[in-house]
Amino acid sequence: MKVFALSLNGVVVSGQVATLLGLPLHRRQARVLVAAPSRASAFGFVSAMPDVSIPARADPEFRAALGNDVDTLVAAGQLARLRVLAFDGDAARSPVVEVRVDGAHLLVGWLARAGFVDFRFEPADGS
Repeated sequence: MKVFALSLNGVVVSGQVATLLGLPLHRRQARVLVAAPSRASAFGFVSAMPDVSIPARADPEFRAALGNDVDTLVAAGQLARLRVLAFDGDAARSPVVEVRVDGAHLLVGWLARAGFVDFRFEPADGS
């Protein structure tokens, strides 16, 4: 799987996803990562989701996701299959939520800063 980000600055998510992430009501912007075999399939998958707002300039912004936060989620096996994950990229410890097409979003764990640029993933199931 390849990992794509909808925007480097985050995208608007639904109130339900924002609440799961613990975002303030006035800020519903989250970092959204998509694991998919190709850019086209990632775009198609996310386009069907009512809880993620694709930016108007989505094609140029729908790029390969990079960063230590992404590397941490990949190493933890969280981006090994087709899925969409959302988290607050600015928080010291953010819930990581799987955004699902059917609206039954799932808390998969927490992404916590472990230093200035390092992260660790803490699974929700305690494993």
